Amino acid sequence: MIIEKGKFYKTRDGRKAEVLTTDLVCGNPAITLVDGELYRTTLSGCYGSSHGEHPADLVSEWREPFVMDGYALLVDNFDMVVVAPTNEITHSHNSRVIKVRITEIPE
Repeated sequence: MIIEKGKFYKTRDGRKAEVLTTDLVCGNPAITLVDGELYRTTLSGCYGSSHGEHPADLVSEWREPFVMDGYALLVDNFDMVVVAPTNEITHSHNSRVIKVRITEIPE
């Protein structure tokens, strides 16, 4: 992977990193911003002069997690859960509808 200025990448430890520049003339040519801290990386995303893996290495392009608001039908004390985008869920006396937010867990 060759990193590009202005794009976002995922660090080895899962944080979001923005590439601010890739044209420094000495040492590691890229500067990335991660959680308010600046890091120098190679154009392939390796942090500084670290030998081996480092938490600030850039490992893939950033992908925003999927988030969805909806409703869940809880049946018989959580024995079954059904999720739907609206609260128009048919339910019985032994179930209830609650509002939920579903967020994808990044890998």
